[in-house]
Amino acid sequence: MLVVRGHLRSVSALLVVLAAVLSTAGAADCVGVVANEAFKPGDFERCAAITVGDASRGVRVHVFWTILGRGTKDEEITLAAQFPSDRGWVAIGLSESGSMYGSDIFVVRKPTGGITVAEDRFARSSVTPTLDAVQDVTLVATDASSGTTSIVIKRPTKTCHSTAEDIDFTDVLTAVIVAWGEDHEFAYHSPGRRATGWLNFFDLPTPENTAGLLTHEVRGNTLQVPVDKTVYCYSGHKLPQDKKYHVVRAEAFLNSSHPQLVHHMILYTCLQDLDETFYNQTQTGPPVCAVGMKQKGMCYSFWILWAVGGNAMQMPNEAGMPMGLATIPGDVSTARNVMLEVHYDNPDRVQITDSSGFKLYYTDKLRDNDAVIMTLGHMDIDIPPGAVSHEHINECSGACTSKMKGPITALWAGLHMHAAGKGIWTQHFRGLEELPRLGHKASWDFNQQSPSHVKAVIKPGDRLVTHCTYNSESSTQRKTFGEGSDDEMCFNFLLVYPAESVPFMCIDLADLAGTSSGQGTPRMGICLTQDSQQELAGVLDLGMGGGRDVNVLDSLNSLGKMTIPFDA
Repeated sequence: MLVVRGHLRSVSALLVVLAAVLSTAGAADCVGVVANEAFKPGDFERCAAITVGDASRGVRVHVFWTILGRGTKDEEITLAAQFPSDRGWVAIGLSESGSMYGSDIFVVRKPTGGITVAEDRFARSSVTPTLDAVQDVTLVATDASSGTTSIVIKRPTKTCHSTAEDIDFTDVLTAVIVAWGEDHEFAYHSPGRRATGWLNFFDLPTPENTAGLLTHEVRGNTLQVPVDKTVYCYSGHKLPQDKKYHVVRAEAFLNSSHPQLVHHMILYTCLQDLDETFYNQTQTGPPVCAVGMKQKGMCYSFWILWAVGGNAMQMPNEAGMPMGLATIPGDVSTARNVMLEVHYDNPDRVQITDSSGFKLYYTDKLRDNDAVIMTLGHMDIDIPPGAVSHEHINECSGACTSKMKGPITALWAGLHMHAAGKGIWTQHFRGLEELPRLGHKASWDFNQQSPSHVKAVIKPGDRLVTHCTYNSESSTQRKTFGEGSDDEMCFNFLLVYPAESVPFMCIDLADLAGTSSGQGTPRMGICLTQDSQQELAGVLDLGMGGGRDVNVLDSLNSLGKMTIPFDA
Protein backbone atom coordinates (compact mmCIF):
# COMPACT_ATOMS: atom_id res chain seq x y z
CA MET A 1 0.00 0.00 0.00
CA LEU A 2 1.31 3.43 -1.00
CA VAL A 3 0.54 6.48 1.14
CA VAL A 4 1.87 9.99 0.41
CA ARG A 5 1.08 12.83 2.80
CA GLY A 6 1.10 16.49 1.84
CA HIS A 7 0.34 19.88 3.33
CA LEU A 8 -3.21 19.88 4.62
CA ARG A 9 -3.60 21.97 7.77
CA SER A 10 -4.12 18.82 9.76
CA VAL A 11 -2.03 15.97 8.35
CA SER A 12 -3.33 13.70 11.06
CA ALA A 13 -6.82 14.08 9.60
CA LEU A 14 -5.64 12.10 6.59
CA LEU A 15 -5.13 9.04 8.77
CA VAL A 16 -8.68 8.93 10.06
CA VAL A 17 -10.81 6.11 8.70
CA LEU A 18 -13.48 7.15 6.18
CA ALA A 19 -16.38 9.01 7.80
CA ALA A 20 -19.99 9.36 6.73
CA VAL A 21 -20.54 11.07 3.41
CA LEU A 22 -21.45 14.76 3.59
CA SER A 23 -25.19 15.33 3.56
CA THR A 24 -24.64 18.61 1.68
CA ALA A 25 -22.92 16.72 -1.10
CA GLY A 26 -25.78 14.35 -1.86
CA ALA A 27 -25.54 11.02 -0.09
CA ALA A 28 -26.77 9.00 -3.07
CA ASP A 29 -23.87 10.26 -5.20
CA CYS A 30 -21.24 9.31 -2.63
CA VAL A 31 -22.36 5.84 -1.58
CA GLY A 32 -19.69 3.25 -2.24
CA VAL A 33 -16.57 5.23 -1.33
CA VAL A 34 -13.97 2.81 0.08
CA ALA A 35 -12.22 3.69 3.35
CA ASN A 36 -8.46 4.30 3.11
CA GLU A 37 -5.73 6.47 4.56
CA ALA A 38 -5.57 9.08 1.79
CA PHE A 39 -8.46 11.34 2.74
CA LYS A 40 -11.50 11.82 4.91
CA PRO A 41 -14.60 12.84 2.91
CA GLY A 42 -15.86 14.84 5.89
CA ASP A 43 -13.01 17.32 5.27
CA PHE A 44 -14.62 18.37 1.96
CA GLU A 45 -17.55 20.64 1.21
CA ARG A 46 -18.92 18.81 -1.82
CA CYS A 47 -19.07 15.42 -3.49
CA ALA A 48 -20.31 14.07 -6.81
CA ALA A 49 -20.07 10.80 -8.74
CA ILE A 50 -19.16 10.44 -12.41
CA THR A 51 -20.64 7.30 -13.97
CA VAL A 52 -18.38 5.26 -16.22
CA GLY A 53 -20.12 3.71 -19.22
CA ASP A 54 -23.53 2.10 -18.77
CA ALA A 55 -25.03 3.12 -15.41
CA SER A 56 -26.18 -0.46 -14.84
CA ARG A 57 -22.54 -1.52 -14.38
CA GLY A 58 -22.35 0.63 -11.24
CA VAL A 59 -18.79 1.83 -12.01
CA ARG A 60 -18.16 5.34 -10.71
CA VAL A 61 -15.39 7.80 -9.98
CA HIS A 62 -16.18 9.81 -6.83
CA VAL A 63 -15.03 13.42 -6.69
CA PHE A 64 -14.73 15.56 -3.54
CA TRP A 65 -13.69 19.21 -3.30
CA THR A 66 -13.39 22.33 -1.15
CA ILE A 67 -12.80 25.92 -2.28
CA LEU A 68 -10.44 27.79 0.06
CA GLY A 69 -10.01 31.58 0.22
CA ARG A 70 -13.14 32.28 -1.79
CA GLY A 71 -13.04 35.63 -3.53
CA THR A 72 -9.40 36.35 -2.67
CA LYS A 73 -6.27 36.39 -4.83
CA ASP A 74 -5.18 33.20 -3.07
CA GLU A 75 -8.36 31.24 -3.88
CA GLU A 76 -7.57 27.56 -4.47
CA ILE A 77 -9.35 24.22 -4.73
CA THR A 78 -8.52 21.04 -2.83
CA LEU A 79 -9.71 18.24 -5.09
CA ALA A 80 -9.98 14.54 -4.24
CA ALA A 81 -11.05 11.60 -6.37
CA GLN A 82 -11.43 7.84 -5.89
CA PHE A 83 -10.99 5.56 -8.93
CA PRO A 84 -12.11 1.91 -9.30
CA SER A 85 -8.56 0.53 -9.77
CA ASP A 86 -5.41 0.28 -7.62
CA ARG A 87 -2.97 -0.74 -10.34
CA GLY A 88 -1.73 2.35 -12.23
CA TRP A 89 -1.96 6.04 -13.06
CA VAL A 90 -5.13 8.09 -12.57
CA ALA A 91 -6.19 11.44 -14.02
CA ILE A 92 -8.88 14.04 -13.52
CA GLY A 93 -9.22 17.22 -15.55
CA LEU A 94 -11.33 20.04 -16.94
CA SER A 95 -12.39 20.14 -20.57
CA GLU A 96 -13.76 22.74 -22.95
CA SER A 97 -15.67 20.13 -24.92
CA GLY A 98 -16.15 17.09 -22.67
CA SER A 99 -13.36 15.22 -24.47
CA MET A 100 -9.57 15.49 -24.52
CA TYR A 101 -9.81 18.34 -27.02
CA GLY A 102 -8.93 21.51 -25.13
CA SER A 103 -8.42 19.83 -21.74
CA ASP A 104 -6.44 20.66 -18.60
CA ILE A 105 -5.50 17.32 -16.98
CA PHE A 106 -4.00 16.43 -13.59
CA VAL A 107 -2.21 13.05 -13.68
CA VAL A 108 -1.05 11.17 -10.56
CA ARG A 109 1.38 8.30 -11.16
CA LYS A 110 4.54 6.64 -9.82
CA PRO A 111 7.30 6.55 -12.47
CA THR A 112 9.50 3.45 -12.47
CA GLY A 113 11.95 3.65 -9.59
CA GLY A 114 10.62 6.99 -8.48
CA ILE A 115 8.12 8.55 -6.10
CA THR A 116 4.48 9.33 -6.76
CA VAL A 117 4.02 12.65 -8.56
CA ALA A 118 1.19 14.91 -9.70
CA GLU A 119 1.63 16.28 -13.21
CA ASP A 120 -0.11 19.29 -14.76
CA ARG A 121 -0.77 18.46 -18.44
CA PHE A 122 -2.85 19.74 -21.34
CA ALA A 123 -4.20 18.32 -24.61
CA ARG A 124 -5.42 19.97 -27.80
CA SER A 125 -6.68 16.73 -29.39
CA SER A 126 -6.78 12.97 -28.79
CA VAL A 127 -3.04 12.63 -28.26
CA THR A 128 -0.88 12.05 -25.18
CA PRO A 129 -1.33 15.16 -23.00
CA THR A 130 1.75 17.40 -22.81
CA LEU A 131 3.35 18.66 -19.59
CA ASP A 132 2.51 22.31 -18.87
CA ALA A 133 5.35 24.80 -18.98
CA VAL A 134 4.25 25.90 -15.49
CA GLN A 135 3.25 23.17 -13.03
CA ASP A 136 0.36 24.46 -10.86
CA VAL A 137 -0.92 21.26 -9.26
CA THR A 138 0.33 20.01 -5.88
CA LEU A 139 -0.01 16.43 -4.63
CA VAL A 140 -1.43 16.29 -1.11
CA ALA A 141 -2.10 12.58 -0.57
CA THR A 142 -2.67 9.32 -2.39
CA ASP A 143 -3.58 5.73 -1.54
CA ALA A 144 -3.76 2.66 -3.75
CA SER A 145 -5.33 -0.36 -2.03
CA SER A 146 -8.38 -2.64 -1.90
CA GLY A 147 -9.16 -2.17 -5.58
CA THR A 148 -9.27 1.63 -5.54
CA THR A 149 -6.91 4.58 -5.93
CA SER A 150 -7.63 7.78 -4.02
CA ILE A 151 -5.85 11.09 -4.64
CA VAL A 152 -5.92 14.55 -3.09
CA ILE A 153 -4.45 17.48 -5.03
CA LYS A 154 -4.72 21.24 -4.89
CA ARG A 155 -4.45 24.04 -7.44
CA PRO A 156 -5.27 27.76 -7.69
CA THR A 157 -8.76 28.17 -9.14
CA LYS A 158 -7.29 30.71 -11.60
CA THR A 159 -3.69 30.55 -12.77
CA CYS A 160 -3.62 33.62 -15.08
CA HIS A 161 -0.87 32.18 -17.30
CA SER A 162 -0.41 33.51 -20.83
CA THR A 163 0.27 30.02 -22.21
CA ALA A 164 -3.44 29.05 -22.39
CA GLU A 165 -2.63 25.61 -20.99
CA ASP A 166 -4.92 25.90 -17.96
CA ILE A 167 -8.69 26.04 -17.52
CA ASP A 168 -10.10 28.02 -14.60
CA PHE A 169 -12.43 26.56 -11.99
CA THR A 170 -15.52 28.81 -12.30
CA ASP A 171 -19.07 29.01 -10.99
CA VAL A 172 -20.73 27.43 -14.04
CA LEU A 173 -21.21 23.81 -15.04
CA THR A 174 -17.88 22.49 -16.30
CA ALA A 175 -17.03 19.28 -18.15
CA VAL A 176 -14.88 17.07 -15.88
CA ILE A 177 -13.03 14.15 -17.48
CA VAL A 178 -11.56 11.17 -15.61
CA ALA A 179 -9.43 8.25 -16.76
CA TRP A 180 -7.04 5.62 -15.40
CA GLY A 181 -4.49 3.10 -16.63
CA GLU A 182 -3.35 -0.39 -15.72
CA ASP A 183 0.25 0.61 -14.86
CA HIS A 184 2.20 3.76 -14.04
CA GLU A 185 3.59 4.33 -17.52
CA PHE A 186 1.33 7.14 -18.72
CA ALA A 187 -0.29 5.87 -21.91
CA TYR A 188 -3.68 5.32 -23.54
CA HIS A 189 -6.29 4.39 -20.93
CA SER A 190 -8.13 1.91 -23.20
CA PRO A 191 -11.93 1.72 -23.63
CA GLY A 192 -14.03 1.53 -20.49
CA ARG A 193 -11.56 3.47 -18.34
CA ARG A 194 -12.71 7.02 -19.02
CA ALA A 195 -15.80 9.11 -18.40
CA THR A 196 -17.16 12.66 -18.50
CA GLY A 197 -19.33 14.41 -15.93
CA TRP A 198 -20.60 17.94 -15.42
CA LEU A 199 -19.86 19.71 -12.14
CA ASN A 200 -20.25 23.21 -10.73
CA PHE A 201 -17.44 23.56 -8.23
CA PHE A 202 -18.93 26.66 -6.59
CA ASP A 203 -22.67 25.92 -6.49
CA LEU A 204 -24.69 22.78 -6.00
CA PRO A 205 -26.37 21.73 -9.27
CA THR A 206 -30.06 22.23 -9.95
CA PRO A 207 -31.79 18.96 -8.93
CA GLU A 208 -33.01 16.95 -11.91
CA ASN A 209 -36.32 16.20 -10.19
CA THR A 210 -38.97 15.46 -12.80
CA ALA A 211 -41.67 14.36 -10.33
CA GLY A 212 -44.98 16.07 -11.01
CA LEU A 213 -43.97 17.30 -14.46
CA LEU A 214 -45.94 16.60 -17.63
CA THR A 215 -44.13 14.97 -20.56
CA HIS A 216 -44.44 15.16 -24.33
CA GLU A 217 -42.36 13.26 -26.88
CA VAL A 218 -41.36 14.77 -30.21
CA ARG A 219 -39.87 12.25 -32.60
CA GLY A 220 -40.30 11.03 -36.12
CA ASN A 221 -41.74 7.69 -37.10
CA THR A 222 -39.32 4.84 -37.84
CA LEU A 223 -37.21 5.72 -40.83
CA GLN A 224 -34.78 3.91 -43.11
CA VAL A 225 -32.35 6.80 -43.50
CA PRO A 226 -31.11 7.35 -47.07
CA VAL A 227 -27.59 5.97 -47.39
CA ASP A 228 -25.38 9.01 -47.88
CA LYS A 229 -22.57 10.78 -46.05
CA THR A 230 -24.71 13.72 -44.87
CA VAL A 231 -28.48 13.41 -44.47
CA TYR A 232 -30.99 15.82 -42.92
CA CYS A 233 -34.52 14.57 -42.17
CA TYR A 234 -37.56 16.60 -41.06
CA SER A 235 -40.93 15.98 -39.45
CA GLY A 236 -43.71 18.36 -38.34
CA HIS A 237 -45.23 18.29 -34.85
CA LYS A 238 -47.98 20.11 -32.96
CA LEU A 239 -47.40 20.79 -29.26
CA PRO A 240 -50.01 21.10 -26.45
CA GLN A 241 -51.81 24.39 -27.06
CA ASP A 242 -54.65 24.54 -24.55
CA LYS A 243 -52.72 26.93 -22.27
CA LYS A 244 -49.26 28.35 -21.83
CA TYR A 245 -46.61 26.02 -20.40
CA HIS A 246 -42.93 26.13 -19.57
CA VAL A 247 -40.60 23.39 -20.75
CA VAL A 248 -38.09 22.99 -17.92
CA ARG A 249 -36.09 20.03 -19.19
CA ALA A 250 -35.49 18.48 -22.61
CA GLU A 251 -33.81 15.11 -23.04
CA ALA A 252 -32.55 13.79 -26.35
CA PHE A 253 -33.21 10.10 -26.84
CA LEU A 254 -31.36 8.26 -29.59
CA ASN A 255 -33.61 5.45 -30.76
CA SER A 256 -31.32 4.36 -33.58
CA SER A 257 -29.57 1.32 -34.98
CA HIS A 258 -26.43 3.50 -35.08
CA PRO A 259 -26.78 6.19 -32.38
CA GLN A 260 -23.16 7.28 -32.87
CA LEU A 261 -24.13 8.53 -36.36
CA VAL A 262 -26.86 10.89 -35.09
CA HIS A 263 -24.88 14.11 -35.13
CA HIS A 264 -27.40 16.68 -33.95
CA MET A 265 -31.12 17.34 -33.49
CA ILE A 266 -32.95 20.68 -33.46
CA LEU A 267 -36.53 21.66 -32.78
CA TYR A 268 -37.45 24.81 -34.70
CA THR A 269 -40.52 26.84 -33.81
CA CYS A 270 -42.69 27.79 -36.76
CA LEU A 271 -43.83 31.35 -37.45
CA GLN A 272 -47.05 30.05 -39.00
CA ASP A 273 -49.17 26.90 -38.98
CA LEU A 274 -47.53 23.82 -40.41
CA ASP A 275 -48.34 22.90 -43.97
CA GLU A 276 -51.08 20.31 -43.47
CA THR A 277 -49.88 18.07 -46.30
CA PHE A 278 -46.37 17.92 -44.87
CA TYR A 279 -47.67 17.53 -41.30
CA ASN A 280 -50.01 14.64 -42.20
CA GLN A 281 -47.31 13.00 -44.30
CA THR A 282 -44.76 12.94 -41.47
CA GLN A 283 -47.31 11.97 -38.81
CA THR A 284 -48.54 8.93 -40.72
CA GLY A 285 -45.25 8.08 -42.41
CA PRO A 286 -41.52 8.58 -41.93
CA PRO A 287 -39.78 11.97 -41.88
CA VAL A 288 -38.91 13.69 -45.14
CA CYS A 289 -35.21 13.77 -45.95
CA ALA A 290 -33.89 16.62 -48.07
CA VAL A 291 -30.67 18.41 -48.91
CA GLY A 292 -30.51 22.07 -47.94
CA MET A 293 -32.84 24.25 -45.91
CA LYS A 294 -35.91 24.57 -48.13
CA GLN A 295 -37.75 21.82 -46.25
CA LYS A 296 -37.90 24.00 -43.14
CA GLY A 297 -40.02 26.67 -44.78
CA MET A 298 -41.15 29.10 -42.07
CA CYS A 299 -39.91 26.97 -39.17
CA TYR A 300 -36.69 28.81 -38.55
CA SER A 301 -36.41 29.89 -34.94
CA PHE A 302 -34.16 27.63 -32.85
CA TRP A 303 -35.93 26.28 -29.76
CA ILE A 304 -34.49 23.00 -28.41
CA LEU A 305 -31.03 21.80 -29.47
CA TRP A 306 -28.84 18.76 -28.94
CA ALA A 307 -25.51 17.82 -30.55
CA VAL A 308 -23.22 14.83 -30.20
CA GLY A 309 -21.62 14.84 -26.77
CA GLY A 310 -24.36 17.02 -25.25
CA ASN A 311 -26.61 16.27 -22.33
CA ALA A 312 -30.12 17.30 -21.30
CA MET A 313 -31.23 20.95 -21.43
CA GLN A 314 -32.01 21.71 -17.79
CA MET A 315 -33.57 25.10 -17.08
CA PRO A 316 -32.80 27.08 -13.91
CA ASN A 317 -35.62 27.73 -11.46
CA GLU A 318 -36.17 31.27 -12.72
CA ALA A 319 -36.86 30.44 -16.39
CA GLY A 320 -38.57 28.04 -18.78
CA MET A 321 -38.93 27.58 -22.54
CA PRO A 322 -42.43 28.86 -23.45
CA MET A 323 -44.80 26.42 -25.15
CA GLY A 324 -48.50 26.37 -26.00
CA LEU A 325 -50.94 29.25 -25.96
CA ALA A 326 -49.35 32.66 -26.55
CA THR A 327 -50.43 35.20 -23.93
CA ILE A 328 -49.11 38.29 -25.76
CA PRO A 329 -50.35 39.32 -29.25
CA GLY A 330 -47.64 38.84 -31.85
CA ASP A 331 -45.55 36.58 -29.61
CA VAL A 332 -43.29 34.38 -31.73
CA SER A 333 -41.19 32.93 -28.90
CA THR A 334 -43.89 30.56 -27.58
CA ALA A 335 -43.66 27.24 -29.43
CA ARG A 336 -46.91 25.81 -30.79
CA ASN A 337 -45.86 24.12 -34.04
CA VAL A 338 -42.34 22.76 -34.42
CA MET A 339 -40.13 21.14 -37.01
CA LEU A 340 -37.78 18.36 -35.88
CA GLU A 341 -34.51 18.21 -37.77
CA VAL A 342 -32.18 15.22 -37.38
CA HIS A 343 -28.73 15.29 -38.94
CA TYR A 344 -26.95 12.00 -39.68
CA ASP A 345 -23.19 12.03 -40.27
CA ASN A 346 -22.53 8.73 -42.04
CA PRO A 347 -19.07 8.70 -43.67
CA ASP A 348 -19.07 4.89 -44.12
CA ARG A 349 -22.56 4.99 -45.67
CA VAL A 350 -24.13 2.24 -43.57
CA GLN A 351 -27.87 1.57 -43.39
CA ILE A 352 -29.44 3.41 -40.42
CA THR A 353 -32.87 2.74 -38.92
CA ASP A 354 -33.91 5.60 -36.68
CA SER A 355 -36.76 7.26 -34.76
CA SER A 356 -34.81 9.63 -32.50
CA GLY A 357 -36.17 12.81 -30.95
CA PHE A 358 -36.77 14.68 -27.70
CA LYS A 359 -38.66 14.08 -24.47
CA LEU A 360 -39.96 17.38 -23.08
CA TYR A 361 -40.73 17.89 -19.39
CA TYR A 362 -43.14 20.79 -18.88
CA THR A 363 -45.40 22.45 -16.33
CA ASP A 364 -48.27 24.92 -16.18
CA LYS A 365 -46.71 26.46 -13.07
CA LEU A 366 -45.03 29.23 -15.01
CA ARG A 367 -41.65 30.54 -13.95
CA ASP A 368 -40.68 34.19 -13.84
CA ASN A 369 -39.04 34.34 -17.29
CA ASP A 370 -39.47 32.97 -20.79
CA ALA A 371 -36.13 31.73 -22.17
CA VAL A 372 -35.25 31.60 -25.87
CA ILE A 373 -32.31 30.98 -28.17
CA MET A 374 -30.40 34.02 -29.45
CA THR A 375 -28.41 33.10 -32.55
CA LEU A 376 -25.07 34.71 -33.29
CA GLY A 377 -23.37 33.63 -36.44
CA HIS A 378 -21.85 33.98 -39.83
CA MET A 379 -22.83 32.57 -43.22
CA ASP A 380 -20.39 34.40 -45.50
CA ILE A 381 -17.80 31.65 -45.04
CA ASP A 382 -14.98 31.10 -47.54
CA ILE A 383 -12.06 28.91 -46.45
CA PRO A 384 -9.21 28.29 -48.91
CA PRO A 385 -7.81 24.73 -49.20
CA GLY A 386 -4.60 23.84 -47.41
CA ALA A 387 -4.91 26.45 -44.66
CA VAL A 388 -3.29 25.66 -41.30
CA SER A 389 -5.40 28.36 -39.67
CA HIS A 390 -8.07 30.49 -41.33
CA GLU A 391 -10.22 32.83 -39.25
CA HIS A 392 -13.64 34.40 -39.68
CA ILE A 393 -14.67 37.16 -37.29
CA ASN A 394 -18.26 38.33 -37.12
CA GLU A 395 -19.99 40.82 -34.90
CA CYS A 396 -23.40 41.28 -33.36
CA SER A 397 -23.03 45.01 -33.08
CA GLY A 398 -24.34 47.45 -30.50
CA ALA A 399 -26.78 48.64 -33.16
CA CYS A 400 -28.63 45.34 -32.75
CA THR A 401 -28.35 44.87 -28.99
CA SER A 402 -29.54 48.48 -28.58
CA LYS A 403 -32.93 47.22 -29.81
CA MET A 404 -33.28 45.16 -26.61
CA LYS A 405 -35.88 46.43 -24.15
CA GLY A 406 -33.50 45.80 -21.25
CA PRO A 407 -30.68 43.53 -20.04
CA ILE A 408 -30.81 39.80 -20.76
CA THR A 409 -29.17 36.90 -18.90
CA ALA A 410 -27.18 34.27 -20.80
CA LEU A 411 -27.22 30.70 -19.39
CA TRP A 412 -25.22 28.68 -21.89
CA ALA A 413 -23.57 28.89 -25.30
CA GLY A 414 -24.12 26.23 -27.94
CA LEU A 415 -21.02 26.71 -30.10
CA HIS A 416 -21.28 25.04 -33.51
CA MET A 417 -18.87 24.34 -36.36
CA HIS A 418 -18.17 21.38 -38.64
CA ALA A 419 -15.23 19.06 -39.27
CA ALA A 420 -12.69 21.73 -40.34
CA GLY A 421 -13.34 23.72 -37.16
CA LYS A 422 -10.28 24.48 -35.07
CA GLY A 423 -11.55 26.92 -32.40
CA ILE A 424 -14.56 29.09 -31.62
CA TRP A 425 -15.33 31.75 -28.99
CA THR A 426 -17.42 34.88 -28.49
CA GLN A 427 -16.00 38.04 -26.98
CA HIS A 428 -18.31 40.33 -24.97
CA PHE A 429 -17.59 44.07 -25.03
CA ARG A 430 -19.26 46.88 -23.10
CA GLY A 431 -17.77 50.07 -24.42
CA LEU A 432 -13.99 49.58 -24.29
CA GLU A 433 -14.20 46.94 -21.55
CA GLU A 434 -13.95 43.26 -22.48
CA LEU A 435 -16.09 41.07 -20.21
CA PRO A 436 -15.81 37.27 -19.73
CA ARG A 437 -16.38 35.35 -22.95
CA LEU A 438 -19.75 33.90 -23.91
CA GLY A 439 -18.41 30.43 -24.63
CA HIS A 440 -14.89 29.40 -25.59
CA LYS A 441 -13.55 26.23 -27.21
CA ALA A 442 -9.97 26.83 -28.28
CA SER A 443 -9.69 23.19 -29.44
CA TRP A 444 -12.81 22.24 -31.38
CA ASP A 445 -13.99 18.61 -31.31
CA PHE A 446 -16.56 17.89 -34.03
CA ASN A 447 -17.67 14.75 -32.18
CA GLN A 448 -18.17 16.39 -28.77
CA GLN A 449 -20.41 19.46 -29.04
CA SER A 450 -21.70 19.94 -25.52
CA PRO A 451 -22.72 23.52 -24.61
CA SER A 452 -20.48 25.89 -22.69
CA HIS A 453 -22.23 27.05 -19.52
CA VAL A 454 -21.94 30.76 -18.85
CA LYS A 455 -23.21 33.34 -16.39
CA ALA A 456 -23.46 36.72 -18.06
CA VAL A 457 -25.70 39.76 -18.39
CA ILE A 458 -25.90 41.35 -21.85
CA LYS A 459 -26.97 44.99 -21.85
CA PRO A 460 -28.28 47.17 -24.68
CA GLY A 461 -25.35 48.49 -26.70
CA ASP A 462 -23.02 45.58 -25.88
CA ARG A 463 -21.00 44.10 -28.75
CA LEU A 464 -20.70 40.31 -29.21
CA VAL A 465 -17.82 39.28 -31.47
CA THR A 466 -17.60 35.62 -32.50
CA HIS A 467 -14.35 34.13 -33.79
CA CYS A 468 -14.20 30.90 -35.80
CA THR A 469 -10.89 29.38 -36.87
CA TYR A 470 -10.50 26.50 -39.32
CA ASN A 471 -7.88 24.02 -40.50
CA SER A 472 -8.31 22.92 -44.13
CA GLU A 473 -4.92 21.25 -44.67
CA SER A 474 -6.59 18.01 -45.75
CA SER A 475 -8.94 19.72 -48.23
CA THR A 476 -8.26 20.33 -51.91
CA GLN A 477 -11.31 22.54 -52.44
CA ARG A 478 -12.61 25.74 -50.89
CA LYS A 479 -15.09 25.32 -48.05
CA THR A 480 -18.17 27.52 -47.83
CA PHE A 481 -21.28 27.67 -45.66
CA GLY A 482 -23.50 24.61 -45.86
CA GLU A 483 -25.21 21.85 -43.93
CA GLY A 484 -22.92 19.00 -44.95
CA SER A 485 -20.17 17.90 -42.57
CA ASP A 486 -17.65 18.80 -45.29
CA ASP A 487 -19.17 22.30 -45.51
CA GLU A 488 -18.69 24.76 -42.66
CA MET A 489 -20.66 26.81 -40.16
CA CYS A 490 -19.94 29.37 -37.44
CA PHE A 491 -22.73 29.77 -34.87
CA ASN A 492 -23.17 30.49 -31.20
CA PHE A 493 -26.65 29.59 -29.94
CA LEU A 494 -27.07 31.51 -26.67
CA LEU A 495 -29.81 30.40 -24.25
CA VAL A 496 -31.04 33.68 -22.74
CA TYR A 497 -33.94 35.32 -20.92
CA PRO A 498 -36.29 37.25 -20.80
CA ALA A 499 -37.61 36.49 -24.28
CA GLU A 500 -39.35 39.83 -24.82
CA SER A 501 -36.00 41.65 -24.78
CA VAL A 502 -34.06 39.31 -27.06
CA PRO A 503 -32.97 39.82 -30.67
CA PHE A 504 -33.52 36.26 -31.89
CA MET A 505 -30.89 36.49 -34.61
CA CYS A 506 -27.85 38.69 -35.03
CA ILE A 507 -26.22 37.10 -38.07
CA ASP A 508 -23.81 38.25 -40.74
CA LEU A 509 -25.70 37.45 -43.96
CA ALA A 510 -23.83 39.61 -46.45
CA ASP A 511 -24.29 37.11 -49.28
CA LEU A 512 -27.91 36.11 -48.65
CA ALA A 513 -29.11 37.92 -51.79
CA GLY A 514 -26.27 36.52 -53.86
CA THR A 515 -23.94 39.46 -53.18
CA SER A 516 -20.92 39.77 -50.96
CA SER A 517 -19.25 42.76 -49.38
CA GLY A 518 -16.35 44.11 -51.42
CA GLN A 519 -13.00 45.33 -50.13
CA GLY A 520 -13.54 48.44 -48.02
CA THR A 521 -17.33 48.04 -47.98
CA PRO A 522 -18.88 48.14 -44.49
CA ARG A 523 -20.17 44.70 -43.60
CA MET A 524 -23.82 44.34 -42.77
CA GLY A 525 -25.77 41.99 -40.55
CA ILE A 526 -29.33 40.84 -39.85
CA CYS A 527 -30.97 41.86 -36.58
CA LEU A 528 -34.23 39.97 -35.99
CA THR A 529 -36.39 41.12 -33.09
CA GLN A 530 -39.82 40.10 -31.82
CA ASP A 531 -41.35 42.91 -33.89
CA SER A 532 -39.81 41.91 -37.21
CA GLN A 533 -41.23 38.44 -37.89
CA GLN A 534 -42.89 39.71 -41.06
CA GLU A 535 -39.50 40.86 -42.34
CA LEU A 536 -38.16 37.40 -41.53
CA ALA A 537 -40.86 35.85 -43.71
CA GLY A 538 -39.68 37.98 -46.60
CA VAL A 539 -36.03 37.16 -46.05
CA LEU A 540 -36.75 33.43 -45.91
CA ASP A 541 -38.69 33.73 -49.16
CA LEU A 542 -35.64 35.28 -50.76
CA GLY A 543 -33.02 32.94 -49.36
CA MET A 544 -34.86 29.63 -49.10
CA GLY A 545 -37.96 29.79 -51.27
CA GLY A 546 -40.27 28.05 -48.79
CA GLY A 547 -42.50 26.73 -51.56
CA ARG A 548 -44.20 30.10 -52.25
CA ASP A 549 -44.04 32.57 -55.12
CA VAL A 550 -41.14 34.89 -54.41
CA ASN A 551 -41.33 38.63 -55.01
CA VAL A 552 -37.62 39.45 -55.06
CA LEU A 553 -38.13 43.21 -54.67
CA ASP A 554 -40.37 42.76 -51.60
CA SER A 555 -37.91 40.27 -50.16
CA LEU A 556 -35.00 42.65 -50.65
CA ASN A 557 -37.01 45.40 -48.95
CA SER A 558 -37.63 43.04 -46.01
CA LEU A 559 -33.91 42.27 -45.90
CA GLY A 560 -33.13 45.97 -45.89
CA LYS A 561 -35.39 46.61 -42.88
CA MET A 562 -33.47 44.01 -40.86
CA THR A 563 -29.99 45.03 -42.03
CA ILE A 564 -27.72 46.84 -39.59
CA PRO A 565 -24.11 48.08 -39.90
CA PHE A 566 -21.49 45.48 -39.10
CA ASP A 567 -19.22 47.70 -37.03
CA ALA A 568 -15.48 47.12 -37.31
